[in-house]
Formats: sequence, C-alpha cells, structure tokens
Amino acid sequence: MNRGLLWQGAWPVMRMMAGLIIWAVCFVALYAGMSLACAYVAPPPGGHAGLHPINGWLTVLWLAHLLPLGWLTWYSWRQSRRAADSTTPPVRFTLRVTWLCNLAALFATVWVGFPVVVTVPCA
Repeated sequence: MNRGLLWQGAWPVMRMMAGLIIWAVCFVALYAGMSLACAYVAPPPGGHAGLHPINGWLTVLWLAHLLPLGWLTWYSWRQSRRAADSTTPPVRFTLRVTWLCNLAALFATVWVGFPVVVTVPCA
C-alpha cells in the first residue's frame, strides 16, 4: 500500500477524532453505568470512606478507557515528533492536530471520570 494514501480521504479525520470518540463513549458509559447501578442495584448502607463497590466497577470502566486513550495520545505525540522535519506541512499539521485532540480527550476523560470515581454514588 502506498504510504501517501493514508493521508487522503477520511483517514486523517478518523485519526483526529479517535480520542474524542473514546472520551464520548467513556462519558456515556460512566454516567449510564452509575444511573443503572443506582436504579437496579441498591448500594450498601456504608462503605470505606463513603466509597461503595459501585465506585470500584466504575473505576475499572474508567481505567478501561483511560489506558487506550493514554496510549493513543503517546503514539500520536511520537508520530508528530518523528514527522517534524521529514514530511510536508499538511501532514505535519494533521499529526499535530491529532496529538492535540487526543491530549484534550485525555484531559476531558480524567475530568469527567474523577468525580464519578471518588464521590458517593446514588446520593
């Protein structure tokens, strides 16, 4: 396959949006999971420091999104660094925007998931 074909069509846009799609899926999964857990699973009356098993499952779900998103951010950063001098300006721009979108998605995922993990559910 010609390497130049990867920068034509929808591939650059899909690469740019991959991190934001993971963030959106994480957002929906965390808050839908907490809502469903509160509706169908009664939280125990207490917990260590106000935390419940629901928080544990939500933490696992959150980390399942954070790990691939962290890898994707690192990988896109590495690609943009490698292409700093060796590619055309449109390709460099695409790689930098991809890295920045993934970085923004990583911060957004941390911001959205942290309160879900540390607060008391169903309160």
